[in-house]
Amino acid sequence: MTEVMTQKIEEVSATTDKKKQLQPTTFRVKIATLRDFCEKALPVSDEIKLLISDKGIKAVIVDPSHETLVKLEIPLSNFEEYDIGDIIESGWPIKKILGFLKIFPMGQYKNKPIDVLVYKEKLILWIDNIKRSMATLDTKDMPTPKIPNLSLSVAIELDKENMKTIGDFIKNAGAITDIMEFKHKKRELQLISHGDIDSGISTIKTNDATEAKSTFQISWVNGIYRAIKASDAITLKIGNDYPIIISGQSKHGISFSYLIAPYLTNSDDSNQESQANDNDIETEEKVDTENEDIDQETEEIIAIENEIDDTKPVMPDITDETVKIEIVERKKPKKSKKRSTKKAKPDTISDYEKTVKFMLKFCDDCGEDIDGTIICLEHEDTLTGRNYRKCFGCYARKKILGCE
Repeated sequence: MTEVMTQKIEEVSATTDKKKQLQPTTFRVKIATLRDFCEKALPVSDEIKLLISDKGIKAVIVDPSHETLVKLEIPLSNFEEYDIGDIIESGWPIKKILGFLKIFPMGQYKNKPIDVLVYKEKLILWIDNIKRSMATLDTKDMPTPKIPNLSLSVAIELDKENMKTIGDFIKNAGAITDIMEFKHKKRELQLISHGDIDSGISTIKTNDATEAKSTFQISWVNGIYRAIKASDAITLKIGNDYPIIISGQSKHGISFSYLIAPYLTNSDDSNQESQANDNDIETEEKVDTENEDIDQETEEIIAIENEIDDTKPVMPDITDETVKIEIVERKKPKKSKKRSTKKAKPDTISDYEKTVKFMLKFCDDCGEDIDGTIICLEHEDTLTGRNYRKCFGCYARKKILGCE
């Protein structure tokens, strides 16, 4: 450990409780290398568990949906200084680290070193006289995923021109659909996208005649492509409906290996569709059976009603000769001699509307029978205080001439 790094550790330790302080792990590396490491981790997750050993640092990261996995390593040869303390693993917040590193332009600080001090509960980044301290993540709930050992049938070496072809295809396919297919046959890698109407295809020449194909979500492929497109040597491995492996080494010395799970295969879709169709057929058969039972019950009810109708007497046709309507004249009701104790109210439409009644009565003016379906209005005479019941004609006449 150099004298400069020792002074930095002492400066940090002076502000903490020495009894609880563990010896930190410290290393010095180029800003470009640490930034490249974080940018390759970010497409998978922004929270990683860093593993520190005498061979360097590495991280095995899996996304929350367990569709993508990546293994990243910075070999020991890339560090200018490297000293392992009591801390051998640490949870890093990748977005916070990148936010600090992006303050320094790559053109000016590309080869500038950064000192990293890894404590149990905090991480310190030191560039010249600028220091950034941030809390580390709890690694108890961050297990290290196991990398599956896959034997894939096709391995293709991709150069910068091939990577550009893949990048152009992703831009085109994103406007068509959200999935893409890697298909290899006859010494040719085909990149295929199919939409409801549109489709797209790009090809890359290879030296392998083995056939293989797998389908993947474009979003995952695109995120990884953007992280590795500047790398020098990239290997693509494909199997039949197996995960795809994209591995290589960046120009800053970062070793990477991405594994992307395949998208749901067409055979699985067809099985699910056939099962759904079988369920629909069974449901339709049950509905048809129930409808037949209902139709049979309805026919029985109609037959019983017809039998009942046959027993009823037949009514004769209604004509003027066979049917006579008898009109009974009713006597006028006697007028009440009792005087109303109510005060006289103005003869207004609103007063009449409040006392509307729908019942059979006689008009006090003309003595005619008032039908129950005709409006009958009741009011008080302004002079006598007597209640009047009027038919519609007398009511209208009274309204025009006024109460007498």
